[in-house]
Amino acid sequence: IAVILCLTVYIITAFCLLKFRGVASGTLDLSSPAADPEQPMWDSSRRLKSLNRVAPLERYGTWYASSVYHDRIPSLNVEWESSTCTICLDLVRRADTIHALPCKHVFHRRCLENWFLRHHITCPICCRVFYV
Repeated sequence: IAVILCLTVYIITAFCLLKFRGVASGTLDLSSPAADPEQPMWDSSRRLKSLNRVAPLERYGTWYASSVYHDRIPSLNVEWESSTCTICLDLVRRADTIHALPCKHVFHRRCLENWFLRHHITCPICCRVFYV
């Protein structure tokens, strides 16, 4: 049942990204870290420091063990659960460096940093503002 639920969430998330975020039309470019080629590098560095204050970098396995597992009912006895980064649609593995937003959505480090440097201040999944 858990596999079916995870697969369903993955498919719905992928559909929403393709439809509403412009991934299908090629408007989301994750290849360069700066939102604007004219933007000074120090501004990017300063913005990334502010992102790290809101969503500090950590390994996914460490975050999962400390944040998610304790929120579950102990009788579920779940040892490990993978996640999908909804920006790149790739799996987030235990050793990957991630940013976990206050809404508890998790993204690969580079994916969320590129998203944030393009002046997005909301979670790509739930649209909750994480930076003001």
